[in-house]
Amino acid sequence: MSILPDIVILTEAWLSCNPYIPTLDGYCSYSTSKRINQNDGVVVYVKSNISNINVTEIDFADASCLQIRIGESTCIFAIYRSPSFKDISNFLCSLDEVLTLNSSYKNVTVIGDINIDISDGNIDNTASDYLTLNASHGLLAAHNLVTRHNKTCLDHVFLKTKLKAKTIVIDSTVTDHNAVLLTLEKVKIDNAHKTLNKTDYVELENHLKNSELSYIYECTDANVALKYFIDIVARAIQLSTSAYSVPHRLKITKPWITPGVLRCMRNRDRMYLKMKKSPNNDAIKITYKRYRNYCSNILKSLKRQYERKELNKASTNPKKMWQVIRDVTNTNKTKVTASPLLKINGSIDDSLAEINKFFTTIGQNIANKVSQTYANIPSTSDITVSDVASDSLVFLQTDELEVEQMILDLRTDCATGIDGISAKLIKQFKSIFVPPLTYIFNLCINAGVFPDLFKRALIHPIYKTGDVDRINNYRPISVLPSLSKILEKIINTRLKKYLEEKDIISINQYGFRSNRSTNDAVHELTENIVQALDRRKKSLAIFLDLAKAFDTVSIPKLILKLERIGVRDQQLNLFISYLTNRTQCVKIGRYVSRELPIEYGVPQGSILGPTLFLVYINEMCKLKLTNGKLLAFADDTTLIFTSQTWEEVYDAAQTGFNRITKWLAENTLAINVDKTKIIRFQIKKNSIPNRFSITAHNHTTCCYLTCNCPQLQDVATIRYLGVIIDESLSFVPHIELLTGRIRKLIFIFKYLRHVAEPKILKTVYYALCQSLLGYCILSWGGALKTKFIKLERAQRAVLKVCTFKPYRYPTKELYEHCEVLTVRQLFILQILLKQHSLNLKSHHLSVSPRSTSRRLKLPPADRHRTSFSHRFFGFLGRFTYIKVNKVLKIDCKNKYECKRIVTDWLLKLSYDETEELLHPIL
Repeated sequence: MSILPDIVILTEAWLSCNPYIPTLDGYCSYSTSKRINQNDGVVVYVKSNISNINVTEIDFADASCLQIRIGESTCIFAIYRSPSFKDISNFLCSLDEVLTLNSSYKNVTVIGDINIDISDGNIDNTASDYLTLNASHGLLAAHNLVTRHNKTCLDHVFLKTKLKAKTIVIDSTVTDHNAVLLTLEKVKIDNAHKTLNKTDYVELENHLKNSELSYIYECTDANVALKYFIDIVARAIQLSTSAYSVPHRLKITKPWITPGVLRCMRNRDRMYLKMKKSPNNDAIKITYKRYRNYCSNILKSLKRQYERKELNKASTNPKKMWQVIRDVTNTNKTKVTASPLLKINGSIDDSLAEINKFFTTIGQNIANKVSQTYANIPSTSDITVSDVASDSLVFLQTDELEVEQMILDLRTDCATGIDGISAKLIKQFKSIFVPPLTYIFNLCINAGVFPDLFKRALIHPIYKTGDVDRINNYRPISVLPSLSKILEKIINTRLKKYLEEKDIISINQYGFRSNRSTNDAVHELTENIVQALDRRKKSLAIFLDLAKAFDTVSIPKLILKLERIGVRDQQLNLFISYLTNRTQCVKIGRYVSRELPIEYGVPQGSILGPTLFLVYINEMCKLKLTNGKLLAFADDTTLIFTSQTWEEVYDAAQTGFNRITKWLAENTLAINVDKTKIIRFQIKKNSIPNRFSITAHNHTTCCYLTCNCPQLQDVATIRYLGVIIDESLSFVPHIELLTGRIRKLIFIFKYLRHVAEPKILKTVYYALCQSLLGYCILSWGGALKTKFIKLERAQRAVLKVCTFKPYRYPTKELYEHCEVLTVRQLFILQILLKQHSLNLKSHHLSVSPRSTSRRLKLPPADRHRTSFSHRFFGFLGRFTYIKVNKVLKIDCKNKYECKRIVTDWLLKLSYDETEELLHPIL
């Protein structure tokens, strides 16, 4: 590999032993003069042709540092810190001062041999403080890869930039450290004019009101009536819409720059040119710098005033407020267009046709492959005649009130479908839309027909990762007509009500159901494992990964399953019409492909799709597994097996896995073996015999003795519904991940605190920070106190930044001032709310006939044998609730009162008092 970098940085250069710096052709060299020990020193080589660069040595506590300034936007700090300094407090203070002084640079890089291990799994508080400090200045680690033979990451790259960056760590043959390569990609500025469409809504309203709609009410065919209505709306939009071009100079104009400030900036630029012509004239240089600083202060002040005004203006509109916050904090995501795909097959039309064919057949190809592999397998279904529903689903007609409510529930931030009618337009003119739509929808319900114009999907390929010219690196986002979503909402409401009333969907399914969430699914998983381990049983979980599950659904099989649960007659005809004869086309930029039919899968981007998928896999969720249990959140499926010995567990797991695999194959669903993982849970890391394994059989023979089928991989951790599950349920990896995500918020709040009112700032904290901390905390919040330190410090760093508090500000005073709960208090709050909810559901609160007072009556607690189980809800729920109820008397309160009372009480507790609540002694 031949590399000719612009800048070369060498740390730990041993300059005290050899002060003479070797020369490199085409480079200028710089070095530090500071000598802390014999191996100290930093050397920098810069290409000679790089202009406007300045390299200086700066004073740094317990470290050597060269500052490289490139123009007025980029600053690089090359640092070497000797490992002989065990206490890093002086270094951190110095780093904080240096970064504060240079906060005006848009692109800041800290790079060098820092000798602080930031690799994954390191729980050292030193590394935590170092990472948090960098994050408070907007600097995030570009990598945490191993850079030394002892599996540590001591050579760091921290970045604050909007430019695209890549970091590579490669082996080095001249040193015991690996080399770190950093590339920063400059953004190309598009100077082309941008053409936009503008709709005159007053004119559009007049066109719609003057349209003749009487023909619709004479139609008895829903397809004909809908086509006539859509043609009228589309014609009105066309007549009311005009195109206009936006010049580049107008696109980049900043609203806070007034004509007076613009004159000031131009004067500054003229002074800069004058200084460049007379570089040795100190008077001109000093005058320019003073004026430049004066101009910069004015711009900064006006910008903050503008941002504060925009935030206050948007305070009553949550959606608009979040957009302003993203603009203010520069957290808008950079979009990568799919335009490279237009060149994959010669002409644009051929490329679009290939892309659309790939997306329409991906599910069909997987389903066909599964059907061929498992062509002759015996049925695994437990369905009998008695399981076929005797009740029938009945669709009553809709009315204008319901249609209007469904229109109000539409999201206006969604893309427009192929008909060009946006949800925003429908909501704005709902009084015009409601009567004809109500009539058309009733035609659909009575005739059992879903209109053809509602079955046309528009696909937008969204880049994921990898090569930009490969189709499989894009995710197809399906956009359906907004009008179709109104009818789907009406149908879905009736279907879901029927499924819940008849208790059709399995209790093991947590996805897309009211009053059920990912929190419940993760909680159920962990509690099942904890109970098994506490009883000295062996436990194993298989986390299934289904390949394109929604896209491989067999339409005939889905229709049969709908009929089994009681969808019959016209209602069944409506679903058959909905699922068949669907088409899609691909749109990239202004180019649109031809439409192709979709043979497999539930409609992506639809309202009904998720509910129909639950019906499709409902039989699997009800399969009986020996010594096992199935948990599902939509297609995220987990199998848990427990028994007395590992041999019994693996036998049950293999049998259960085979059963699930066969059922999936019967229903054209495929397991992605490479992504399906096993975790063997254990309190202590004891060795498990290597002879045990689980095989993913892809044949139908009964003899597996000579089978060459792939085996499922054993892992120590896995990400399940956003939570990192580890083999000992310590949740240390999850806390590590969460700490890193909280650190990334520090710089956002550091900027936002200058422009946001305290009330708005607190709202943002709840939405961005506390939402992360509270997610599934019922499962992981009981982790050992020593493991919580990193996360708690990251939370405090955010709060200190929000409130302008110093680094050493006392913890108790900080939480009292901010009036927010600690991470542990959030856990206790969720424990109490969960137990309170269970008490109300189970009617364990009894009322004396002679008194209106309530008496808490909980069922006997299960015996918990290990201290390990004392960290989880199964043990803590009952004991903590009884403890708190003695003080607050919350047993007679509803859930809202209970939450308010407990929250107010927890805010007054100290750190030690909070931890004491988790102690089992009453």
